[in-house]
Amino acid sequence: MLLNDPYTMRHALAWKKSFTRAGSPLASRMPIIPYRAIDWFDNYLTNDMKLYEFGSGGSTLFFADRAGEVASAEHHTGWYGAVAEHLENGENKNAKVQLFAPIPSENPRITAKESKGLDFYEYVHSIDKYPDKYFDVVFVDGRARMDCLRIGLPKVKDNGYLILDNSERDRYQVAREEFKQYPRVDWIGLGPGYTYKSQTSAWHIVR
Repeated sequence: MLLNDPYTMRHALAWKKSFTRAGSPLASRMPIIPYRAIDWFDNYLTNDMKLYEFGSGGSTLFFADRAGEVASAEHHTGWYGAVAEHLENGENKNAKVQLFAPIPSENPRITAKESKGLDFYEYVHSIDKYPDKYFDVVFVDGRARMDCLRIGLPKVKDNGYLILDNSERDRYQVAREEFKQYPRVDWIGLGPGYTYKSQTSAWHIVR
């Protein structure tokens, strides 16, 4: 698998470790995205930047180590507790994760493919409390991703980035058309914890 993705060879040791308990996302403080995307974040983020994240995890800790302000919305109660515990026990006072559990509903306002009968409105609109053009990056890697992209776009600063993980999935292809006015880069390849190539896409919000 590594031979089919030469770029990942520079991350070979970390990739192999990611399949062990010590290399889990929270233990390693790493996002589960292609290494090309990880390297971009590592080079781009600075301690004066603000980032909003839909879907928390090792990425939250990774971003907190690099950006000045990180806010993360999480829908899963158990996973939220694990991420919050890591933040509380660490030194990242610049980061916070909040729980926005979906609400059972026969007529949900915002749905998620993986969670039928649940309303994700509060989760998607959790970013509304921030002013428009507040964040340097809005990173979407949780539930109801198309809705998160649409609601998150106005919150991205001019010259900032709107980023979608797993953008190769069929249900996210509509994003290419909706945001086609913005330059896009696709990072494709292996990442921590998986043996198949995935894709993360970033739209450069040039207004």
